[in-house]
Amino acid sequence: MKNTRYLVVAAIAFLAGCGGGGGGGTTPAIATPTTAPSNAPTSTPTAWKQTATVKLSWKLPATQSSVKARKPQYVSASSAEVTTQVLSVNNGTPPSWVTPNPSTVALTVGSNCSVSSNIETCAITVPAPPGTVVYGFEVLDGSSPAKVLSETPAGGVSETIVQGQSNVLPPVNLEAVVANVEIGTFSTLAADTPSSQVSSVTALDADGNSLTTGNAVTFYNPFTISDGDATGATELLAGSGGCPPNVGTVTPSTSLTFSGDSGSGNSFTLCYTGLATGSATNQIALGLTLNGTAASFDTANGGGNGIIDTTISDITSSGTTYCDASVSCLATDPDYDQWSLFFDSTTAGSQLFSVSEPGWTDNPYDETITLTLDENATDSGYCGGAGSPVVTVNSVGSNGWSVSPQNTGYCEATLTENLPSGYGGVFPPHSSSSVSQIWFSVTNTSFSVNAKSRHGAAARKH
Repeated sequence: MKNTRYLVVAAIAFLAGCGGGGGGGTTPAIATPTTAPSNAPTSTPTAWKQTATVKLSWKLPATQSSVKARKPQYVSASSAEVTTQVLSVNNGTPPSWVTPNPSTVALTVGSNCSVSSNIETCAITVPAPPGTVVYGFEVLDGSSPAKVLSETPAGGVSETIVQGQSNVLPPVNLEAVVANVEIGTFSTLAADTPSSQVSSVTALDADGNSLTTGNAVTFYNPFTISDGDATGATELLAGSGGCPPNVGTVTPSTSLTFSGDSGSGNSFTLCYTGLATGSATNQIALGLTLNGTAASFDTANGGGNGIIDTTISDITSSGTTYCDASVSCLATDPDYDQWSLFFDSTTAGSQLFSVSEPGWTDNPYDETITLTLDENATDSGYCGGAGSPVVTVNSVGSNGWSVSPQNTGYCEATLTENLPSGYGGVFPPHSSSSVSQIWFSVTNTSFSVNAKSRHGAAARKH
C-alpha cells in the first residue's frame, strides 16, 4: 500500500551555535536569483558557521484501503526525505560557505521525527546566513530517483535571520504537487434527454496517493479540466450543484481550474441540454491540462478517461413511401430501399413531405434539416437548376417541402442537419434506418383504347 504525509507545514527555526551545515546528497537545484548580495558574507567566517534548526510539521491521515474509496484515510510512509535550498540572501546569491546547497536529510520516526496526536514533526538543521533568507523546501518519497510530493510555493518563503540570537520563524505551508488526476465515469448522453451528472475529481501525488486528506490542501501546480464539446450542448459547472432549468440557455464553459482541496474532495457537474451533439465517432472528450501541458486522466483505480459516448435520434419522414417490393418497386430501380415521392403524371398535383429528428428539430432545440437537391444533369434525372428538372421543390415551414412534378424521370435529394457553428461541418453518424435521402419519381405511361391513345396511367402504383 502506498502512503503519504501531507502537507500543512509549520516551521520554527532556532539559532544554533557553531556546527556543520547538515544533510547529505542533493536534488536538482531550484532556480536561484542572480542579483549580487547587498550585505551577506562572501567568505567563510573564521569563528562560526551559522545554522538553524527548523521544525516541519504536518497532519498524518489514517490507513486507507483504496484510493478509489475517496475518503480521507491514509498512512504516512511515502515521505522519506526533505530537501532544503537557500535560494537567496538579502536578494542576492547565497554566500559560498552555505554548502551543500541544496541539502537533503532523511526523515525517520524515532530519530529526527516524532508522531503525536496524528501530527508528525521533524527537526532538521539548515544553513542560516544572517539577513533576509529565502528558503525552498521539498518533501520527497523514497524512490530512486526521488519524486517530489510537496514543496514551498513558487519563489520560496522569506525568513529573517538575526545573528547572535534565537530565531522563531512564522509557519510555512507546503503545497501538494499533483502528479495525476482521476475523475469519475459518465453515462451515455442520449439526444432529446437533458441530463446532469456529477463527477468526483481526485488529485494524486507521484506515488498514487489521493491529496484529499480531510484537511485543506493547496496545490503547487493547479490543473484544468476542459470541455471538448464545441457544439454548445454541454456545460461544466464546479461542484455538485444543479444545472440551469432551461436547457436552451446552457452556456458552454471552456474549463474549470482546481487550485486546491478543501479536505472533502473536488467535483464538477456535466450539464447536457439534450441537443444532438458529438463528433464523427459519437463522442465528446474532456481535456486535462497539468503542468501547462495536455495530460491523460488516471484510470489505474477505475477512474474515467474523460471520453463520453453520445447517441442521436434518426431522421424520420412523413408523407413519403418506402420503395420496396410491397409497393411494386424493383430491385433495379434507383430508389429501391429509399424513401420516395411518386408522381404518375407530369401534371399531377403537388405533394407535401416533412422530416423530424428528436433532439434536433423539436422544442426547445428548433434546429432545421437541409434538403440539398441533385443538380447533376448527367444523372438519370436531376432536381432543380436550369434545364428540365424532374421536380421543383419549395420549402414549407422549417422542415417541410412542397414538391411539384415537371418531367419524367428520377432525382434525389440529400437530407442533412443544418449545422450551427461548433460542429466543424461533421455531424455524428445515424443508424442505417435513418432517412438520409428522398427520391422523386415521375412516370408517364400511355396505352390504346378503341384505337385511341390514353395517357396518364401509372406504370407503378404507389
